[in-house]
Amino acid sequence: LLVFIVGDNDPEADETFELFLAPGQQDWPDGSPRIVMTPGALGTITIRDDDPIPAQIVPVEQTVIEGDPATAGQAQLTIQLLRASFSEVTVHWQTAAGTAIEGSDFTAASGDAVFAVGETSKVITVAITGDTIVDRWPADAETFSVSISPGSNNMAIANGLGVANISIQDDDSREIVVAD
Repeated sequence: LLVFIVGDNDPEADETFELFLAPGQQDWPDGSPRIVMTPGALGTITIRDDDPIPAQIVPVEQTVIEGDPATAGQAQLTIQLLRASFSEVTVHWQTAAGTAIEGSDFTAASGDAVFAVGETSKVITVAITGDTIVDRWPADAETFSVSISPGSNNMAIANGLGVANISIQDDDSREIVVAD
């Protein structure tokens, strides 16, 4: 017995239906008898939803002020599902150094954003390491990124929206001393 399922691209809850046999018998075209089964329920068929939920990280560009050790900033980013899911969805995230150095400019971090049924937004925070050292002349921002990747079979990264770039703006004073 073959049952064909028509697929779609709509995230939805798993669906079920019951399959019943009706009484009757008919021979195959070549005249051989078919197997006769007792009428009644054969069982419940479950169609599992396999449509991916797209995710993105926003904002894709952000600038934070470095601060000093007592007032260091944070980069706050939002991981969004572009539509609610009918099952739990997990999105992995992690930081990566650019011109900013892990440990001295920001705290390297990674984790999982777990979305319960119906949730579409999670905020993640990356700590910035403040100091009182003038980093560069002229003041160039140091950068790092946060990327997301699928953590569940039922999610995907929205086209081009899987990486956020963070710039850390140095706020330390620059003094120029001129001697006579």
